[in-house]
Amino acid sequence: MSNELQSGRFLRIFIGIVLPPLVAAIVDRLQSIPSLENLYAFIEEYSIAVLMAFFGGVVQCVVYSLLMEFCVWRLLGTGHVAILASGLLGIACSMSIYPPFFRSSAELLTTALFAGFIAGLVTGAVLRHMRRTVAGRGVGGTPKAQ
Repeated sequence: MSNELQSGRFLRIFIGIVLPPLVAAIVDRLQSIPSLENLYAFIEEYSIAVLMAFFGGVVQCVVYSLLMEFCVWRLLGTGHVAILASGLLGIACSMSIYPPFFRSSAELLTTALFAGFIAGLVTGAVLRHMRRTVAGRGVGGTPKAQ
Protein backbone atom coordinates (compact mmCIF):
# COMPACT_ATOMS: atom_id res chain seq x y z
CA MET A 1 0.00 0.00 0.00
CA SER A 2 1.37 3.42 -0.91
CA ASN A 3 2.39 6.04 1.64
CA GLU A 4 -0.37 8.35 0.41
CA LEU A 5 -3.03 5.75 1.15
CA GLN A 6 -1.45 4.90 4.52
CA SER A 7 -1.30 8.55 5.58
CA GLY A 8 -4.90 8.99 4.41
CA ARG A 9 -5.95 6.00 6.53
CA PHE A 10 -4.11 7.35 9.57
CA LEU A 11 -5.75 10.77 9.09
CA ARG A 12 -9.21 9.22 8.77
CA ILE A 13 -8.70 7.19 11.96
CA PHE A 14 -7.47 10.33 13.77
CA ILE A 15 -10.45 12.39 12.55
CA GLY A 16 -12.77 9.55 13.54
CA ILE A 17 -11.39 9.74 17.09
CA VAL A 18 -11.39 13.53 17.49
CA LEU A 19 -14.48 14.70 15.59
CA PRO A 20 -17.35 12.81 17.33
CA PRO A 21 -16.81 14.37 20.79
CA LEU A 22 -16.62 17.85 19.25
CA VAL A 23 -19.84 17.43 17.27
CA ALA A 24 -21.66 15.75 20.17
CA ALA A 25 -20.66 18.57 22.53
CA ILE A 26 -21.89 21.16 20.01
CA VAL A 27 -25.24 19.38 19.66
CA ASP A 28 -25.54 19.00 23.43
CA ARG A 29 -24.71 22.66 24.14
CA LEU A 30 -26.95 24.03 21.38
CA GLN A 31 -29.96 23.04 23.42
CA SER A 32 -29.31 26.05 25.63
CA ILE A 33 -28.25 28.86 23.29
CA PRO A 34 -27.35 31.78 25.54
CA SER A 35 -27.97 35.45 25.18
CA LEU A 36 -24.97 37.65 24.41
CA GLU A 37 -24.41 38.55 28.07
CA ASN A 38 -24.04 34.86 28.91
CA LEU A 39 -21.73 34.07 26.01
CA TYR A 40 -18.70 33.59 28.28
CA ALA A 41 -20.61 31.05 30.38
CA PHE A 42 -21.68 29.24 27.20
CA ILE A 43 -18.08 29.04 25.97
CA GLU A 44 -16.95 27.79 29.37
CA GLU A 45 -19.69 25.14 29.46
CA TYR A 46 -18.89 24.09 25.89
CA SER A 47 -15.18 23.71 26.74
CA ILE A 48 -16.04 21.54 29.72
CA ALA A 49 -18.49 19.49 27.63
CA VAL A 50 -15.83 18.88 24.95
CA LEU A 51 -13.26 17.78 27.53
CA MET A 52 -15.75 15.48 29.25
CA ALA A 53 -16.90 14.01 25.92
CA PHE A 54 -13.36 13.48 24.69
CA PHE A 55 -11.82 12.01 27.84
CA GLY A 56 -14.94 10.08 28.76
CA GLY A 57 -15.35 8.67 25.28
CA VAL A 58 -11.84 8.23 23.89
CA VAL A 59 -12.04 4.44 24.02
CA GLN A 60 -15.45 4.44 22.35
CA CYS A 61 -14.20 6.83 19.67
CA VAL A 62 -11.16 4.63 18.97
CA VAL A 63 -13.45 1.60 18.59
CA TYR A 64 -15.83 3.64 16.39
CA SER A 65 -13.01 4.84 14.16
CA LEU A 66 -11.45 1.40 13.75
CA LEU A 67 -14.83 -0.18 13.01
CA MET A 68 -15.57 2.46 10.40
CA GLU A 69 -12.17 2.17 8.73
CA PHE A 70 -11.75 -1.60 8.72
CA CYS A 71 -15.32 -3.00 8.75
CA VAL A 72 -18.10 -0.63 7.72
CA TRP A 73 -16.45 0.81 4.61
CA ARG A 74 -15.43 -2.67 3.46
CA LEU A 75 -18.76 -4.35 4.15
CA LEU A 76 -21.15 -1.58 3.14
CA GLY A 77 -19.10 0.51 0.72
CA THR A 78 -19.18 4.30 0.85
CA GLY A 79 -22.89 4.80 0.22
CA HIS A 80 -25.66 6.22 2.34
CA VAL A 81 -26.12 2.95 4.23
CA ALA A 82 -22.55 3.28 5.57
CA ILE A 83 -23.30 6.79 6.81
CA LEU A 84 -26.46 5.50 8.52
CA ALA A 85 -24.34 2.77 10.12
CA SER A 86 -21.99 5.51 11.29
CA GLY A 87 -24.93 7.29 12.94
CA LEU A 88 -25.96 4.08 14.69
CA LEU A 89 -22.39 3.56 15.91
CA GLY A 90 -22.50 7.14 17.19
CA ILE A 91 -25.61 6.29 19.23
CA ALA A 92 -23.86 3.24 20.67
CA CYS A 93 -20.81 5.32 21.60
CA SER A 94 -22.83 8.07 23.25
CA MET A 95 -24.91 5.62 25.26
CA SER A 96 -21.83 3.89 26.59
CA ILE A 97 -20.37 7.18 27.85
CA TYR A 98 -23.22 8.09 30.19
CA PRO A 99 -23.16 6.33 33.58
CA PRO A 100 -26.12 4.02 34.18
CA PHE A 101 -27.59 6.19 36.95
CA PHE A 102 -28.04 9.09 34.50
CA ARG A 103 -30.02 6.95 32.08
CA SER A 104 -33.13 7.22 34.21
CA SER A 105 -33.68 10.76 32.95
CA ALA A 106 -35.68 10.68 29.70
CA GLU A 107 -34.35 14.11 28.70
CA LEU A 108 -30.72 13.03 29.10
CA LEU A 109 -31.43 9.81 27.23
CA THR A 110 -32.98 11.72 24.33
CA THR A 111 -30.06 14.15 24.28
CA ALA A 112 -27.54 11.31 24.25
CA LEU A 113 -29.35 9.53 21.43
CA PHE A 114 -29.68 12.68 19.33
CA ALA A 115 -26.13 13.95 19.96
CA GLY A 116 -24.62 10.53 19.23
CA PHE A 117 -26.63 10.08 16.06
CA ILE A 118 -25.78 13.54 14.70
CA ALA A 119 -22.10 13.11 15.66
CA GLY A 120 -22.03 9.75 13.87
CA LEU A 121 -23.71 11.13 10.75
CA VAL A 122 -21.41 14.17 10.53
CA THR A 123 -18.29 12.12 11.19
CA GLY A 124 -19.39 9.46 8.70
CA ALA A 125 -19.99 12.09 6.02
CA VAL A 126 -16.57 13.69 6.63
CA LEU A 127 -14.82 10.31 6.60
CA ARG A 128 -16.71 9.29 3.45
CA HIS A 129 -15.57 12.47 1.69
CA MET A 130 -11.98 11.90 2.86
CA ARG A 131 -12.05 8.25 1.77
CA ARG A 132 -13.34 9.09 -1.69
CA THR A 133 -10.86 11.94 -2.13
CA VAL A 134 -7.83 9.86 -1.10
CA ALA A 135 -8.98 6.95 -3.25
CA GLY A 136 -8.66 9.16 -6.33
CA ARG A 137 -12.26 10.23 -6.45
CA GLY A 138 -13.59 13.74 -6.36
CA VAL A 139 -16.74 14.96 -4.69
CA GLY A 140 -19.69 12.85 -5.72
CA GLY A 141 -17.51 9.86 -6.57
CA THR A 142 -16.44 11.11 -10.00
CA PRO A 143 -12.81 10.52 -10.97
CA LYS A 144 -10.51 13.52 -10.66
CA ALA A 145 -9.22 15.14 -13.83
CA GLN A 146 -5.59 14.24 -14.46
